[in-house]
Amino acid sequence: MVKKASEQKKDKAKSKGGNEILQLQKIGGIAAGVVLLLAVLAGLAKLGSGKADEKKIGLDSAQNKQLQEQLAQQLPSIKAQLEAQLEENVNSRWLSTLAVQPHLIGDEAGKVGALTAKTFLPTMITYQHGVLVDFYTPGCGHCKKLEPHFTSAARRLKGKTPLMKVDCSKYASLCEDHGITRYPTLKWFRKGLNVLEASPRTRDADKIVKWVDWASEDALTVFDTVAEIDESLQTLRDVTMPNASLIVAYASKDESIAVLPELEIVAEMLRGKTAFIFVKEPAADGISVRAYGKTPETDATFAGTISASELLRWIAGFMEVRNKWDIETDS
Repeated sequence: MVKKASEQKKDKAKSKGGNEILQLQKIGGIAAGVVLLLAVLAGLAKLGSGKADEKKIGLDSAQNKQLQEQLAQQLPSIKAQLEAQLEENVNSRWLSTLAVQPHLIGDEAGKVGALTAKTFLPTMITYQHGVLVDFYTPGCGHCKKLEPHFTSAARRLKGKTPLMKVDCSKYASLCEDHGITRYPTLKWFRKGLNVLEASPRTRDADKIVKWVDWASEDALTVFDTVAEIDESLQTLRDVTMPNASLIVAYASKDESIAVLPELEIVAEMLRGKTAFIFVKEPAADGISVRAYGKTPETDATFAGTISASELLRWIAGFMEVRNKWDIETDS
């Protein structure tokens, strides 16, 4: 039996909306759990104040007290789990409005994805681990020369790191917002931020792949204790470049929530120019960030409010940065 066109449309719409409905049902179930939790809390309040009708619920005073104590112990854990699940689902729904599916922009196929003003930011947010973007114009000779190498690198990096491109003749405002003044320009985005620009010498497939692999590594080394960094300090001083310093941040578990993201941004932006370490314990002398040079006489202490901009300004005061491109790929 052949379905009518109207019935086929309904089936298609039903299928398309199926996942969305399931997601809503899941969130609805969690919301119901929160409502139930609130009801239990209200019941506990009544039990505690003696307003509950003990005969109706079939419990004597001792049993009521025991039940109240058991629920009181379990409720914080239940409440935390429900809140976490609710937040996770709400966040995932918000991110799904921004996310760009990999197959739509070329990552899974090993192709260079073409970005627009509309898809640029969602793509940067989607690929937190890193995206290399080629800002180009169609009539640029150097851009045409780079294109086959960039395409080859995309194939070799398939499934690892996406390579994208932006046509600046179409999206001039987007390119201007990212400081593009020459073509082509290769910029590296990580965690949604533009943190590096590849050297103009990084223009063949081998160098692009090597550069992306290097830029994808962790820019920050983590030590668990102050004792570990103290034991390694002299060795680290010995391998530090003469015109650079080893940047070490110390923070407790609670403080790390604010400190670590800022330090990571700076470590990404100064990748290849100096080393960054995060210690998951506060320093004995209360110092939050210290720069260790070749000798103790060249050490410096950060005394401001920790933010990426303030840390960059502080580091620039004692460390010479040769140029805006990384040292690794200049040769």
